[in-house]
Amino acid sequence: MPKDHWEIPPWINSDLLRESSDLLMENGVQYAEEKSYHQMCRWNSGKFYHHPALKDVRWYWRVEPGVHFFCDVDYDVFRYMEDNDKLYGFVINLYDSPESIETLWPQTLEFLAEHPEYIHKNNAMEWLTDSTNRPEHNRKANGYSTCHFWSNFEIADMNFWRSKPYEDYFEHLDRAGGFFYERWGDAPVHSIGLGLFADKNKIHWYFYPPPPPPRLPYVADQLTQRQVPRHRIPAHPLLQLSQQPQVQEALHAGNVHRRPGVGRRGLSRELV
Repeated sequence: MPKDHWEIPPWINSDLLRESSDLLMENGVQYAEEKSYHQMCRWNSGKFYHHPALKDVRWYWRVEPGVHFFCDVDYDVFRYMEDNDKLYGFVINLYDSPESIETLWPQTLEFLAEHPEYIHKNNAMEWLTDSTNRPEHNRKANGYSTCHFWSNFEIADMNFWRSKPYEDYFEHLDRAGGFFYERWGDAPVHSIGLGLFADKNKIHWYFYPPPPPPRLPYVADQLTQRQVPRHRIPAHPLLQLSQQPQVQEALHAGNVHRRPGVGRRGLSRELV
């Protein structure tokens, strides 16, 4: 990995970094004291797609260690994305900890004031700034809903990250220092970039059967209008879907189908 992709940038003040880390810890921000976590968030936000090994690569699928899928993936996900003119695929939306990203949206607005031409005409601004579902999150995050695509699962076109609007946006954020003075994650940074600079119709929801438990709230409907694909899709590994009461109810209602011979690991949903 190129040295400058991972190391803390020289413009980050070490004294301020220590003070900021202490404050984040006092506010209960997870991983606040782990330098490598901040470095990872920065790398995933704006560096990984410039790795020399990916120079001639366009598509990627992020797969976390120990991941499990609860149905077969028997089609080419990259071909599906390209054939259907999609540039980003996600499974679930979550609300972030507003204490970890207090200045992310103000810095975003500062960037947009300098580059209003980068905002896509079919953007997802309403989704990014929603204040009805979690008004306290919006208030603490200074205007950002904190809703984001959980990037532990993402299938995406790296040409979007390499585009000038996103690259300029990342550079602005990087210079602001929030990856280290706060705990800006790659998930909200990716989500804001997509919500502002991409056609929201090119964002694809890999829908899975039941609603998640209350601790993992869905907020995808507002963005996708529940445009459920016809093919089977992978479910998120952290949700033991086949054991959820919602799944059993859906099975009895006929909304979720078992693939013959594969039992609980073959849960899928199709648009009829």
